[in-house]
Amino acid sequence: MTSFAAATRSVPPTRGPWSYLAWLVWQQRRRVALGAFLGTAWTVGLVVPPYLLSQAVDALVDADRRVVLAWSTALVVSGAVLAGLGIWRHRTMSQVRMDAAFRTVSVVTAQAVRLGATLNQRSRAGEVVTIGIGDVWTIGRSLTVTGPGVGAVLAYGAIAVLLFRVSALLAVVVLIGVPILALILGPAMGRLQNTGTAYRSQQGTLTGRIIDIIGGLSVLNGLGGKETYARRFRQESQELQRQGYRVGRVTSLIQALGLGLPTLS
Repeated sequence: MTSFAAATRSVPPTRGPWSYLAWLVWQQRRRVALGAFLGTAWTVGLVVPPYLLSQAVDALVDADRRVVLAWSTALVVSGAVLAGLGIWRHRTMSQVRMDAAFRTVSVVTAQAVRLGATLNQRSRAGEVVTIGIGDVWTIGRSLTVTGPGVGAVLAYGAIAVLLFRVSALLAVVVLIGVPILALILGPAMGRLQNTGTAYRSQQGTLTGRIIDIIGGLSVLNGLGGKETYARRFRQESQELQRQGYRVGRVTSLIQALGLGLPTLS
């Protein structure tokens, strides 16, 4: 793994989320480039087995055993190569995600140390804990787009070119269908961001409530008030649950559209 002490010496930009994500990519640009290459090779390579299988079936219809054996051997070899590429790709992207997550932890920790006693005046304790237990892994997963994401875009173009050789109409449907799918999913993604923000805020509030209860448990036991805090905690937990259901509904809608619309087209 990369030395994360060096991550704190390289000060990330604070202009916004996109500049920070770009900084994370730049910090491990070689690994990201490898992940993009492997993601592209693996995604485009998924087209090969169906083609080899079709050729083997055609040779089987012609009753040519040598040709069938040749195409079958190529099919097995391509499957093995794709399996190796898939493992290599997954391992590389796992390293990319972990690097981004731990680098973010180092940056957040360094910032907390620099703020010192003023940290409590700037952020709630629950907010800081939520960053450490949830946000860092979300940031790490977002870098997945640098691997399979790049591969999907390039495979989209490669498959469209191959489809033109089979059916121009089918190729046009694919070329037009993906942008239309993106336009349809756009409003749903905006709604997911809004509901996710509300869920994230409520999660930070609830985490802060837990910290307050743990920190003042001895006082509550002596002076009373446990029932009041327990009632507030139950109310906020139920609100967080409702927010989670809202996020789940939007997520399920996006997944349903993402799977169903290509099938309909």
